[in-house]
Amino acid sequence: MATEDCHKRTLGTVWGDFTDIGETGSKREKALTKLLRCVPEKDYLKLKEQFHTQYKFFIEPHDNLGKVYPFLPASTMAVYLSPILEGLEFDRIIAVAAHELAHIVLEHNPSEFINEQEIQEIEAWNRVCEWGFEKEARDHVARRRVEEVVKIIIRPSIKPFSFPE
Repeated sequence: MATEDCHKRTLGTVWGDFTDIGETGSKREKALTKLLRCVPEKDYLKLKEQFHTQYKFFIEPHDNLGKVYPFLPASTMAVYLSPILEGLEFDRIIAVAAHELAHIVLEHNPSEFINEQEIQEIEAWNRVCEWGFEKEARDHVARRRVEEVVKIIIRPSIKPFSFPE
């Protein structure tokens, strides 16, 4: 995505509307900030509304090994972006974060996800592409497919369990 197309909103606007990002300086938060500056106004307003009523970001610092959190009310859903993402290329973090936000904009219900998984995944990736992140989405999906094949090929053989004699 061209950088000049990506500054529809200021950092202050994004951080004011989404108060649970921008604190740790992680690559995940930088990706979310870029996305929220870039998404079309209609989708931005929908995300803003959802994050004021139903969703929160859960971006655990990568160096925090454990902590007790006062968790959210039962009606709130967390958008979790794993610390593992910190080790990936920025474009892949953009793709993952955009994909999760697309599920929210498209009002995909997590409890119905199992039955509609393939359809919802395609819809979410299509929305990411509509937002201008087609290259990031295609690269990420292609790499995930390769990673899955590699896991199958190099998976260690599983020996059947037996009791010692």
